[in-house]
Amino acid sequence: MEKRLDRYDILVIAGTVLFVGQFILARLNYSLPPNEDAAILMRYSEHLAEGHGIVWNVGDRPVEGATDFLFMVLLAALARAGCTRAGAERSSATHKQD
Repeated sequence: MEKRLDRYDILVIAGTVLFVGQFILARLNYSLPPNEDAAILMRYSEHLAEGHGIVWNVGDRPVEGATDFLFMVLLAALARAGCTRAGAERSSATHKQD
């Protein structure tokens, strides 16, 4: 038997999404430069998006120095899709905040 969401469920979900969205907008400061770890991930992801692999310096052997592999791959995919490096980072900005 299939259970459908009633209006109350939809209102609670919509309210939660709006609250979380407003909270993120109020707390997120895009004017700050990325922290050290984010800058490292951005460099690895930029090289990965350009087709050089997971390297710190283009032409070097591949290394795994990124602390968050999936986040690095997500940034590389966003950059490959056309986002700027900073835009890709901001698109994923809810990933980590100190």
